[in-house]
Amino acid sequence: MEAPAHVPATHTAVKEENPGLVLGIIGMIMAFTGLQLIGLILSILSMNKSKSAGYSDSLGKVGMILNIVFLVLMTIFIVFYILIIIAAAASGSYNSDF
Repeated sequence: MEAPAHVPATHTAVKEENPGLVLGIIGMIMAFTGLQLIGLILSILSMNKSKSAGYSDSLGKVGMILNIVFLVLMTIFIVFYILIIIAAAASGSYNSDF
């Protein structure tokens, strides 16, 4: 009887993925949906996870910058909107007589 030929074990290299990748993508999407505060938190978490694993944290940085910019713009928009409503109500030009 012949001994079976030895088949070498194949080792497939499993590429390790950036642990902050998904959080970074979700954080960037949140910047455009009106949930900038949640996106900012997710982007910061993405940066910390990526940095601690030795990967690039650029996706988290981009998400953080976008969320901060859109949060500031949204805050300015809301303040101006409230000021316009207050000015319109104070002008007295609104007639409620029907």
